[in-house]
Amino acid sequence: MTSFTRPLRPSALSHRRPVALLALAGALIAAYLSLFELGVTHEVWDPLFGDGSRAVLTSTLATSLPVPDAVLGVVADFTARLRRIEAAEVATA
Repeated sequence: MTSFTRPLRPSALSHRRPVALLALAGALIAAYLSLFELGVTHEVWDPLFGDGSRAVLTSTLATSLPVPDAVLGVVADFTARLRRIEAAEVATA
């Protein structure tokens, strides 16, 4: 006798929720780093690399961009989110 197994559905909400939470955490970190790059905060907290984040955020490459790179990360993340929401609405319509 064969047992019935449910097919995997990677697009199911239970599979998307953990990924969405990780993406939100990444967006919040990028927003925090962009506050440092914009001069809103004067210190950047980095529990893993010590002064590494400050070194990267104040490097020649990072400061040569016309827009802080962390801001670009936040904009890219929210643009991707909006596109996913639009795609989900089209799929359910």
